[in-house]
Amino acid sequence: AAQFASNGFCIEADVATPGEVASLVHAVAPKLSANAVRGGVRHVLRDVPGFGPWTEKDGAPHVQPPTELLTAMVAVRMHLDDCTSENGPVRVLPGSHREGRLSAAQIDALRQRVPEVECTVPAGGVLAFHSLLLHASSPARVPLHRRVIHIEYVAAGWRELPGGLQWQEATDRGAQNAG
Repeated sequence: AAQFASNGFCIEADVATPGEVASLVHAVAPKLSANAVRGGVRHVLRDVPGFGPWTEKDGAPHVQPPTELLTAMVAVRMHLDDCTSENGPVRVLPGSHREGRLSAAQIDALRQRVPEVECTVPAGGVLAFHSLLLHASSPARVPLHRRVIHIEYVAAGWRELPGGLQWQEATDRGAQNAG
């Protein structure tokens, strides 16, 4: 929990059960609850103050949420395969979550000061990180799997979104792909 607060991320090997994942989430972010799991903001294109701009990623619309929402979120990636330097690990800038939302110029300046960390995680391990932490996926250098189950937790105060926006549940994505 101390590493998470300071660096904005932690890696735990051999977290095999849902109970262990719930314990990890509670340790790093005690205000979040497992029944507050959400997937992303549903593709209802509308102007809502603090949300924007809208973009498209992999054919699905996304909106940039306000900083207040991002500070209330934690991402948890449960690794089904080893994630090594060769198959495209997540890279992070430790402590960047404490800077708030940054412009491209501020990100470039931070990258000059803060060494990037490559988050290699063994199969069965978990990478948890603050949603404001600057992170990116590396391209794979070899054709190996890097399957993960990615869950985003949000504080209960954000279960209902303003302006008619809705969370996109995992079941919504499955229904969209099936149709």
